[in-house]
Amino acid sequence: MKKFNPIKIAIDKTSEARYKANLSALKTHLSDFFSEASKHVKIENKTPYEQNLFNTFLDEFNTQLKHEFPPMLSLEKCLELTEVNTNKLKFLSDKITELNKDIKLNFDTMEAPEKDFGIYTQNETQNQLYKMLVRLVGIINECKNYQNPIYSGDLLRGFGGMLIFDHTTQQLQPNISWLLSK
Repeated sequence: MKKFNPIKIAIDKTSEARYKANLSALKTHLSDFFSEASKHVKIENKTPYEQNLFNTFLDEFNTQLKHEFPPMLSLEKCLELTEVNTNKLKFLSDKITELNKDIKLNFDTMEAPEKDFGIYTQNETQNQLYKMLVRLVGIINECKNYQNPIYSGDLLRGFGGMLIFDHTTQQLQPNISWLLSK
């Protein structure tokens, strides 16, 4: 029996744009967090911060600076005396944690793993239909070379949802939604 090989038929541009926007926001928030945190503590390795940013900052602050204050002062009071903007750090920490659930950014290198936004066929029937529709679109485009008017609207109705008109390329394309329903 022939092994099924999925064909990449489209790219989910909406998910890709959302991912890129979230990645950009995550990098910005992370940069802001570490720039604010490094005003108060020395940060040599960012990897421990991947678990819980704010609590790791508090631990580092406690380890590095608590001995400079009288022992009777609480950690919160020490933070207040050194003018640590805890509200900003807590807000950024929450935003970073929320965004990093889906992205998994490496804090040291600021790189995220590549993500595939491809839409693939799911069975051999879809593969065959896709190849047929690509050939069909090619033949229709080839017919345009003979200067006879080809009315895309008529073809769209005639093929009953198998094709769509792509306004960016001004050509007919296989209808991915129809194809995936087969």
